[in-house]
Amino acid sequence: MHKIKVGEAMGLNTWAAFSGSDDLAAVDGDFIMTGEEVQPVLHALRKSGIHIVALHNHMIGEQPAFFFLHFWGKGPAQELAQGVKSALDAQKKATTHAPGH
Repeated sequence: MHKIKVGEAMGLNTWAAFSGSDDLAAVDGDFIMTGEEVQPVLHALRKSGIHIVALHNHMIGEQPAFFFLHFWGKGPAQELAQGVKSALDAQKKATTHAPGH
């Protein structure tokens, strides 16, 4: 951000937490994304049956702009993990295809 590396020590990270059993688990977490990454991540999570709880930003004027997505899902642990992985893959693909990357 503004040519300074930011990360998890500042609370700017993507994470997921799982609980429950293999057959019935819950996943909860956050994504941090640039504008180019938002739609691909939203589509991947929803396609996997994972619910979007909130999408917002915390800052004004940062470059690049960062958006925060909170998600939640319930189901078989492996399916939830695959859903989160598909969103991570979509984010990575959007990042590598974004102008300037």
